[in-house]
Amino acid sequence: MKIALETLNKVVLRLQQKEPVTDIEKDMLIGLLNSVYSYYKQMEDISMLGVLIVLYERLTGIKADKKEEVTRFIENFSAKALVKLLNSLEEKGKRQKESKVGDIFINETRMYYKVVANKIKERGIK
Repeated sequence: MKIALETLNKVVLRLQQKEPVTDIEKDMLIGLLNSVYSYYKQMEDISMLGVLIVLYERLTGIKADKKEEVTRFIENFSAKALVKLLNSLEEKGKRQKESKVGDIFINETRMYYKVVANKIKERGIK
């Protein structure tokens, strides 16, 4: 996973500097992006989701709705995993508050909470 993340990081730098990326590289990178996405999904970790979405948009030129992606990402979580996710978000929020949290973080966290809470309601704790 470390190599995959390092490779993606190098591509991000190339994309930021407006360097061309070949079609073969794009195909390879999209595959790599999918495996990184799968890894984070397996770990039930949404911390990298925003970065992965931006990378995907830059590689494919297709705009993605972040809210929709977050919803889809946590669609298959068990209720216990969703509770764990809520707890980690809460902890992150507490830590961020100490260092003056930004409005964007508050709004994104609110959005995550809403999606997660709805999923827990749908399923009940298992």
